[in-house]
Amino acid sequence: MKVSELNEFVNKLYDKRKKQDELKAELKELTAGIESDKRMLLEFFDQEDMEKFVHERGTISVINKFSVKIPKDEESKKALFNWLRKKKIHMQYLTVSSTALNSLYKTELEATGPEFKMPGVAEPQLFQQISMRSK
Repeated sequence: MKVSELNEFVNKLYDKRKKQDELKAELKELTAGIESDKRMLLEFFDQEDMEKFVHERGTISVINKFSVKIPKDEESKKALFNWLRKKKIHMQYLTVSSTALNSLYKTELEATGPEFKMPGVAEPQLFQQISMRSK
């Protein structure tokens, strides 16, 4: 690409990003509609005491799942981690989010300097990306 072509290239890039944003909004709206329809079906199935419906395009069925919430307060977290340790399974359930780890690394690096090393974590890699800010 030549510098003289950069203006047109960037125009097309902004057009693509605008189209992407429009499609994301459309997908968000479509997903919300699907979830609303599923809630309506669930209510209908509950009222009619149905567990499934066989249709020419597929089978609609109710699935029951359990879900637990991650402990929020310190006391509950300690209780869970103690239980996991007691069962000797704590290492397979301990995780750190990538965002939190990178934030901690950056904070420690700024406080300690370039010699900082985080145990168990590989050297950081530098990634470059383009920032696009519309006017």
